[in-house]
Amino acid sequence: MKASDIDKAICLCLDTRQEHWLELEEDLGNVGIKMERFIAGDGKTLDCEYDVIDTNETPPKMTGSVGYSSWWTRPNAYNAFKCHIKMFEKALEDGCERVLMLEDDAILTNDFEKHLKNVVVGNWDALYLGWYQSDKTEFHVHGDPRAGTGEHYFSAKYIGGLHGMVVDKSMLPTLVEAPPLGPMDHLMGTRLCNNFNYRIVTPQIILQKPAVYSEVEGQTNWSRGVKEQFIKAYGDERLQEKHRSIVEADK
Repeated sequence: MKASDIDKAICLCLDTRQEHWLELEEDLGNVGIKMERFIAGDGKTLDCEYDVIDTNETPPKMTGSVGYSSWWTRPNAYNAFKCHIKMFEKALEDGCERVLMLEDDAILTNDFEKHLKNVVVGNWDALYLGWYQSDKTEFHVHGDPRAGTGEHYFSAKYIGGLHGMVVDKSMLPTLVEAPPLGPMDHLMGTRLCNNFNYRIVTPQIILQKPAVYSEVEGQTNWSRGVKEQFIKAYGDERLQEKHRSIVEADK
């Protein structure tokens, strides 16, 4: 898979985190991917046209909704869900074959292009370039590791993350009609995983900045092995600061 196989890259950009999405936009441009900004927030922080102005609404009570409290008590979780719906609608209206969904705290590893080339186009509905796993996550290897293909390319179920996912047009009609039963990455990773064909790339080639995650969630939640991958790709100092200090990923 090449960068040119991605028709559009859309990033959910919070108005209070402009420095982060400008950095991501630059990094994507360096690998030949043009980023489209989907700007959300209070409608006042930036002097620009907003795609969505956030509200204090919480999601409607629906049978089958997730049980954890953050979905019900944090309006920004529901705001993000509504933004993702609109981003999928835009990709569908624009006739995209494949759209790269991003969040503004995403960062590319220095070996992004190298590992992207291992991906085969056309045998998946969603491709996770960055992801989180749980005790329920299932992985299945594809290809022959001796030929250098299987070790980087797996099918997966019960997986999370929407900070770096390529979505095929086959999924878009379902996603734009998704009910607000929980965060979009949760619905995709759990409720829809048996209806669609997912792939992951490993090692992950899009990660999230832990400092930014901590700003929003009040915590830093590392999936298994992700902290080690982050340090390998960016250096331990990136765990303590938000400034650019990227080292070679293969060191």
